Amino acid sequence: MNVDDRDATFDRLRAVPFEELKSDGSALPSESAPVDASSGAFATSPQESHGSIRSGAIYEAVPADPPFHLRHPFVIDGVRHDRLLFRPPAFEDVEAVMHGRISELEMHARMADVPVSVLRALRWVDSEIAHFIARSLAPEIER
Repeated sequence: MNVDDRDATFDRLRAVPFEELKSDGSALPSESAPVDASSGAFATSPQESHGSIRSGAIYEAVPADPPFHLRHPFVIDGVRHDRLLFRPPAFEDVEAVMHGRISELEMHARMADVPVSVLRALRWVDSEIAHFIARSLAPEIER
């Protein structure tokens, strides 16, 4: 391998985040996709160009945010979940938790843009890590 080949290989690898590489250097699928639970086959789903939506605000996705890869992926409501991507909470969600209108778990689900049932379905080891990540992104709330 000469220097040009090496540089070309490094340039290709830099274009794909480390977490999305298989051991052979090829890319993994980038998003969870709906699954036909009876066949186990993945259905294709269109990529969304935005992050979560709150109070009419559409937040742009931040590609630098690393997803949390679950140790125990699962299928719920026809969707396979193998990673969670937490983003900082919206002020309205923090305010709702402080006033008791929603639970901290509901806020964490909103931060990951998943239904609460997904967080409740996590195996304990994944749940501990997910809640640690979510709490590190949220302000300190009287618990």
